[in-house]
Amino acid sequence: MEKCIIFSIDDQTYAMELCYIDSVVPAAELIPFQAGSKSVLGLLNLHGVMIPVINTRVVLGLPIRDLEISDQFIICKYEKQKFALSTDHTIELRDLSPYLENAEQDNYDFLSCIQYAINCEDRVIFLLRPEAFTSLTHALQSGG
Repeated sequence: MEKCIIFSIDDQTYAMELCYIDSVVPAAELIPFQAGSKSVLGLLNLHGVMIPVINTRVVLGLPIRDLEISDQFIICKYEKQKFALSTDHTIELRDLSPYLENAEQDNYDFLSCIQYAINCEDRVIFLLRPEAFTSLTHALQSGG
């Protein structure tokens, strides 16, 4: 595992491997998109490319709130798909591999997007699976 980008939503800390990250951008106005799912906030026009923005709060079962000007979008890429995760803010880049030895793997059947729960010093960091989010964006690309 290479470095991960660490980010927060409410008081919880999450991570995604850096190899799946394209960029981090400030939250911006979204183009409304009715996909029949609350999991998609809308589409982000990023340099002429339409990127679906995942409502990370919905996917993770967290309280829903409106986007704030201080929020950020993490632009992710997995296989040939791009999508953005809505986050409160990014914290740091960090190598989590030293902490993986004692990590709990895949015990979160109710949240298929979590790969590991990692005890990292003074906090638990949930490492997310990028492939769990592609099923949401695949539905958009196939028209439903």
